[in-house]
Amino acid sequence: MRPLSISPLSLLPCSPLEQIDAAEDAGFDAVGLRLQPALPTDIDVMADRSLRNAIERRIGNSRLQVLDVDVIRVDAQTKVSALLPLLSFAGSLGAQNLVFTSVSSEEYRTQDEPALIGKIGELCDTASNYGVRPVVEFIPFRGICSLDHALRLASQVAHPNF
Repeated sequence: MRPLSISPLSLLPCSPLEQIDAAEDAGFDAVGLRLQPALPTDIDVMADRSLRNAIERRIGNSRLQVLDVDVIRVDAQTKVSALLPLLSFAGSLGAQNLVFTSVSSEEYRTQDEPALIGKIGELCDTASNYGVRPVVEFIPFRGICSLDHALRLASQVAHPNF
């Protein structure tokens, strides 16, 4: 049977520790965690070493897996090296996936897609060193806005870790 996971968006504005407790109490197999802010109400886990330590302990003492961590924005200017701390922490939690989206549809430039494809490939290479697989979340108000678009990019990236 496939594991059942709960997304951090389902439990916001709960803290990551509250999300872990809620997922375990509700009988989920896995949890998704947001490690850096995407919304003004999000906690910046990556800026708080004591919180990261507490999350590692809580996950380690639970029966939960970490299905994914979210969410980063990838574009043609993304500095993948700046994501190393996040990837390292995700790997230490045993996270299977790193969810990424693109910039807003207003900021997205089709002419930047070759560079974007390169950045996604670089992210896939780097994330594989931590046992994490990047997965794209297409959202109607983001540049990668549809399943067709996401599949087209995935075929162009053509990376086994994507």
